[in-house]
Order: sequence, then structure tokens, then C-alpha cells
Amino acid sequence: MIVAFILVSIYNIYGKRIIGSDFLIAITGGLLVLFGAYMISVDGTLSVFTWGIFISEFSQYLFGNAVTGGLKDADHDYLRNVKNIALISGVRVTEDKKVFIPLSFKAFGMGLRFIFVIGVFIPFALGVKYEIWEILLLTLFSIGLLLISAIVLSIKTMERKDEIIKLGGLMGIFRYSLIPIMLLPVTGLFYVFILIIFPIVWYMGEKLFRHLT
Repeated sequence: MIVAFILVSIYNIYGKRIIGSDFLIAITGGLLVLFGAYMISVDGTLSVFTWGIFISEFSQYLFGNAVTGGLKDADHDYLRNVKNIALISGVRVTEDKKVFIPLSFKAFGMGLRFIFVIGVFIPFALGVKYEIWEILLLTLFSIGLLLISAIVLSIKTMERKDEIIKLGGLMGIFRYSLIPIMLLPVTGLFYVFILIIFPIVWYMGEKLFRHLT
């Protein structure tokens, strides 16, 4: 926790001036996963599920901060002399809201998504027994996450921000749901169903609330 606090403090103070500082956030998120798991571990050992979540969440923090955040702020970050992975890779937004995303940045983003998927399949790869339908569910949600991520990384314009926000929300639902599905052999179907439905209901409720207000 002390290391996580130090890293996130460095990011908050110097993050915009250090290229690759997104890794500090990712490491912090991963450390919190390990800390939480260790605190409830009976014998001090961490399961394959913990390491799967660690890998997935590390890649998610990095994707959210470096990729999603980098794209979202690309139209004004350069004005503030921000140094980040997106701008150094060549991501640019023109005055007419056209977006240029180089192949190297797309590869970086999709690579992080594949790492996330690898994380959720780690328990299965290391011998945890899954039913066939559980593997199919993991596979379908993983494909959905990869496809939507590829669409987001292929945007050509910032003019339709509402569509980008919707894609981001859908991407979040797929990403969030994969962890509960991975835990099916431990938690059972009922709790997985609750964990998957909750973010969807929350997202729809939030949109409805914003529309009404």
C-alpha cells in the first residue's frame, strides 16, 4: 500500500511531464488487487484467480489511462505541453476534428486488450475446470471486447463524441463482465449474474438520470 501511495503520488504531481507515467497507475492498480487478495488469504498464498485478475486489471488501468485517456485528450494535450504515449506515438486531432491514430498506437492498445484476455483465461490454462458453456461465455465476451476496442482505435473523427462515449460504455460492460465470468468455478452462476447485471443497470440508470436532469 505504501508503494502504491508513492507511485500514485508521483503520477499526480509529475504524470503529465513523464512519458509512460501511465505505467505508474497500472502498477498501483495491480498492487491494490494483490493487497486485497492477500488480506483475505487464509494461508498467505494467492490463487491463480488472483494472478489472472492482477494481469487483467494491470492492462486495463494502462489501457484506460494511456489509450482511452490519450485519445480523449489528444485535441488539447499538446497545447499544455503534455508528454504521453499517445502524442509521442503520433496521435493527432486536426482543427476540423479529424483523428489520426498511427499503427503503432493501435498495436499498443490492442496488445493491452489481448493481455487482458490472456489474464482471464489464466485459471483455465493452469488447470481450473470449467464447463464448456463457461468457456464459450468467456470466449464470446472476449471477442466482443476485442472487436469494440478495435472500433474505438479506428475512429476517424471526434465530431460524434456521443457514439464514442456509447462505445466506451459498451466496452466497459464487456471488460467488467469478464472477471465475474472467470470466477464462475468459485462463485457460482447466481453471484456472477448479479455482478454482470449490476454495471449494465448502473450504466443505463446513469444515462436515464442524466437525460431527465
